[in-house]
Amino acid sequence: MTDKLYLSKARETTVRAAEKRIHALFAEQRDRGEVYVAAWQYGLSEPECGYSYRLDMRPGDRDAVCLECRTLLEGMAALVGIFDSAPGLDRADLIYGDRCPDTLPPALDGLRQTWLSPLTDEDGGGLGFRGLDGDRPTEAETLAASARIGASVFAADTIAHARRLCRFIQLNAPDLLLETEAKCLAEALVLHRFSPDGTIMPHISLINS
Repeated sequence: MTDKLYLSKARETTVRAAEKRIHALFAEQRDRGEVYVAAWQYGLSEPECGYSYRLDMRPGDRDAVCLECRTLLEGMAALVGIFDSAPGLDRADLIYGDRCPDTLPPALDGLRQTWLSPLTDEDGGGLGFRGLDGDRPTEAETLAASARIGASVFAADTIAHARRLCRFIQLNAPDLLLETEAKCLAEALVLHRFSPDGTIMPHISLINS
């Protein structure tokens, strides 16, 4: 069971980590004209390398994507609390099943269907996250994710990070895991919104820290 105190702390931890990473990405784009993202998060094989992308952003985009990410993370924490306390439901129904509480608010049900439900029928037993073993999302996963949140080569990864973070919250994961996954979700969301074709800058950067 995920208690209210943990959920409150998890919500604050994830929102703070995600917004900090979003601010850093936009500052990097402003100062350098591109952003750096570690390769392992997107299915590449060398964890010490990464790709640089240029963001197609306008004034106000940073605050807009921060609000989108905050709304998602706060809704996710609320859903975990509702599903944990709902009679007759297994907590895994939140991201693996079709059942939901009768009293679930429409806005939260929509968030769940968009961001937390499996992308394909074959995905029922997993989190749909393939970056750790080097595989890319399948075409079916990419198409399903793009239909939900908009077309992008990062759509499936973005949803996968959301589902993975939700599962961490359900399992009462420590702050370090929550912060890391929230940063990954923030990066995926920024790339999804502002570099949807995944155009890579002509050089590969190495992590300096």
